[in-house]
Amino acid sequence: MTMLGALELFITNALDEKYDATPPHWADMMGVRKLDLREFVESFDAGGYPAERTRGAVTRAYDLKLQYYYLAEVDLGTYNQVYSAEINNRGLSNETATPRLLLIRLSQDQSLIGKMRVLWERLMNLIYYVETGKDIAARSKKKAFFRWLETETVAAKWRYFQPYEQVIAQYDDKFRTPEFHKSSTLRREILERSLDINDLIEPLNYFTNGIWSNIISITKGNGPISFHQIHRNSNGEIDPRYRK
Repeated sequence: MTMLGALELFITNALDEKYDATPPHWADMMGVRKLDLREFVESFDAGGYPAERTRGAVTRAYDLKLQYYYLAEVDLGTYNQVYSAEINNRGLSNETATPRLLLIRLSQDQSLIGKMRVLWERLMNLIYYVETGKDIAARSKKKAFFRWLETETVAAKWRYFQPYEQVIAQYDDKFRTPEFHKSSTLRREILERSLDINDLIEPLNYFTNGIWSNIISITKGNGPISFHQIHRNSNGEIDPRYRK
């Protein structure tokens, strides 16, 4: 079996085990299944990229798929099992959660914050490698990646991703930087109880809705096919810069 086949089979077996009792047509719609590495290889070949770069591109695409599995199939499920389910069963809310339940939630929140940013760094590294055959060699991958998008001609086809710089920057400012490099941003929840889980998973929602289909389309040599509100100009139209 090829490396690609073995990697894909591993995650397929994990999903089959998890969704054994789920009707097949529902199980096939799970987001991780849509990150098809065989489809990626086909688009990579169609895009005319060097054959010697294929293995490196596949391993980085698999890293991205693994990270998405961790978040979408493990962490969010664990969050529901250890926190949300008990909250609901006991008729509680985020505001009235017991100290034990709140600390469970904060531990899960911290895990989400860290893994969310790893997901986007995996994405940036994949795109950069596809075009250059190298990993991003900079202390701040975020700054280096978006500077590359803005300034390098070879990166023009990927400028659909430029608006996500603001999404990631806001996430870093609000969650990642204070939680991992300063005083805990989660500590205030002990007194305030104001954090919305939707804010914590916003980057995952962006990723889930259209990112992979655009990677496939752009790698193949076509433009992006799915857009978010952040790609629209003040007139509500898709900014031409992001259609290339």
